[in-house]
Amino acid sequence: MRRMLHFLNENSGAIQAVTVVILLFVTWWYAYTTMKMSSVMQNQFNQSTQPFLSISSGIDRGVLDNDLKSIQLIFSLKNVGQVPLVYSNAEIEIKGVSINPGTVSLVLFPDQTTSIYSNLVSIPTLNDLGQEEQGKIKIIFCSSLNPDKKYYFERYFRLSKSDTFIDKENYGELKND
Repeated sequence: MRRMLHFLNENSGAIQAVTVVILLFVTWWYAYTTMKMSSVMQNQFNQSTQPFLSISSGIDRGVLDNDLKSIQLIFSLKNVGQVPLVYSNAEIEIKGVSINPGTVSLVLFPDQTTSIYSNLVSIPTLNDLGQEEQGKIKIIFCSSLNPDKKYYFERYFRLSKSDTFIDKENYGELKND
């Protein structure tokens, strides 16, 4: 016991230096892992407060005349996120012609669905055999928690005489220029 105390007394400076280095490493490790955990928690928070919108898998068509050339597009929006979202605008076009349903602002709570009706459009070539027309729906919305951050959901589709085909979808954040 006496030898050990003598050894510790003789080497106290070196023991303190090694202990400080170990303590510095442990402190650095805690700071590094805390920073990583903070980053993960921030990403989880951002994802949990980001609104997510879904457009119904199909686009219904209300045919409003007998020759099948005047139609109205009907589609459903569903909030599939965890926070209420504010639907602010839809841009709908077929063959480059705008058939917007008008600007309406409404709040969709999680798992809530609403239907959107476009304006009536007449497409003379829609009744022609094999003729398809290109179309696009672009929905603009934001989170009720952060109304300054806008998102969009786009769906490109093709209309034929009897059916609607989905080509592709895009989703993202609108950038303010």
